[in-house]
Amino acid sequence: VKTREGNMTNYKGKISSGIVTSRFSFEGPTTKNKGSFITTGRLSYVNWLMQKTKNIDILNSSAGFGDFSIKVNQMVSEKDKISASSYLSWDNFKLASDTTFQIQNLGFHLKWDHLFDGGSLGSLNLVSGKTNSNIVDGNGFNAFTMTSSLDYYKLKYVFSLAEKNRHKTEIGLESILYNVNPGNFKPSKSNGIADPVKLPADLGIENALFISDKFDISSALSVIGGIRFTQFSKIGPSSVYTYADGMPKNANEVIDTLNFAKNSIEKSYYGIEPRLSLKYSLTNSSSIKIGFNTIHQYLHLISNSTSTVPTDYWLNSNYHIRPQRADQLSIGLFKNLKENKYETSLEVYYKSLNQLLDYKEGGNILLNEQIETDLIEGIGNSYGTELFIRKNTGKLTGWISYTYSRSFRQFESEFTEETISNGNYFPSYFDKPHDLSIVGSYSFSKRVKLNWNFVYGSGRPITAPDGKYDQQYVLSLRNYSERNQYRIPDYHRFDLGLNIDENFKKNKSYKGSWSFSIYNFYARKNAFSVFFNQSGFAYKLSVLGTVFPSITYNITFE
Repeated sequence: VKTREGNMTNYKGKISSGIVTSRFSFEGPTTKNKGSFITTGRLSYVNWLMQKTKNIDILNSSAGFGDFSIKVNQMVSEKDKISASSYLSWDNFKLASDTTFQIQNLGFHLKWDHLFDGGSLGSLNLVSGKTNSNIVDGNGFNAFTMTSSLDYYKLKYVFSLAEKNRHKTEIGLESILYNVNPGNFKPSKSNGIADPVKLPADLGIENALFISDKFDISSALSVIGGIRFTQFSKIGPSSVYTYADGMPKNANEVIDTLNFAKNSIEKSYYGIEPRLSLKYSLTNSSSIKIGFNTIHQYLHLISNSTSTVPTDYWLNSNYHIRPQRADQLSIGLFKNLKENKYETSLEVYYKSLNQLLDYKEGGNILLNEQIETDLIEGIGNSYGTELFIRKNTGKLTGWISYTYSRSFRQFESEFTEETISNGNYFPSYFDKPHDLSIVGSYSFSKRVKLNWNFVYGSGRPITAPDGKYDQQYVLSLRNYSERNQYRIPDYHRFDLGLNIDENFKKNKSYKGSWSFSIYNFYARKNAFSVFFNQSGFAYKLSVLGTVFPSITYNITFE
């Protein structure tokens, strides 16, 4: 994915202001024909509308987001180009329960391209990124603030050889530093039953060397092959508990503690990642693509789907936790019809997954200094088919996309506490069999256009109580189903929009337009999550679970 570069000859931009969101973009030359910039931003202010409702839950909730980006490019010589870009985003929402969730992302990218004599190109990339997640509970006696973060810093160099004998070859290397802050828990002054908790930083370094080549065997057949060698090291300082051999990892089986000094290596892993793809053109308008690749993932994402808002936990591979591995095979048929008026594609894929992580039944993944005792390793697979149809020309344009996909996991062990669902395959958190999108646009004239969007998706799996035990004067106990055997309700939504352009005279320096939109046209209360209280009662959390109209005025100038 590459961000667009700004215009090197003319200044142009767009400003949109609406009752719930505003956005802008502006671009132009820094040095004519040698440098450019582009900057964009978006901001929402939906809270004032939420205060107009009579629904007490919405009235006591809040939501908002914003993002900003800027990119600058400059030719410093005939053979050298430097570009720099930065991105900032923030999301905040508060539930009626007085819990506020905040997520911030910050990224920076500096790139230097140099064209060598003979046509080869070298690219040096410096990248940094930071993600912060905060949970603030202001609920009186139990009030607290919990923060976590993930920082990464990457250095990457790619050397692209000049095309020769129908070969396009790239060689590169990269190094990434991951700095994970697993959690910092601070109870408020009024919280007299909890102590502060701060987990130590989790550091890891990933290195890679790769080479790839594209070879056009004939006008109809091309092959892209590559191989990537990866190495990962978990870095100290750290303290690692060791456990009795032949026994499940738990606090009762600790036999020793290994201490690793600052910048020392706690554990290293290696991986070989081949990649191969073939494209065969059946005709000028149709082709077949076949691909295979292997990927190792050294940074783990563990999700807890049973909380009010699903929480994510980042974790580096370490002394006890091995990297995940995926092998994927895909086959696709692509066909354009009626001189590219229509684009169609059909793809199928299968992915084999190994060394996956999940939490034990009743496991705790947050603020856990011995998290390996609550995690287990298993296998999985994913497969599916994707169908895509797009109409590119005419008054009516748009596309339809449908995906049928399944994703399963299996965690089987000789020990009961390290087994999930009796060792049987169960749906993963990402198992959403049906995904349908219908996007369309109809132009009544050059100035008036109607847009619509319909989305449908299967509800994600959850683990839910299927029974409870009550005893007089004693808090009820819930009995949970096997892992992910229930689903939240399916998601579907219809949005409608009308765009009206003002008359645009040739001598006018800007162009204005009005956008009228209705989000969630039939006011479906889609479930963002379903959660359960101690008594087993189910609650559904919906975000914007009603019809949401908006008016925006747009100005485009150049």
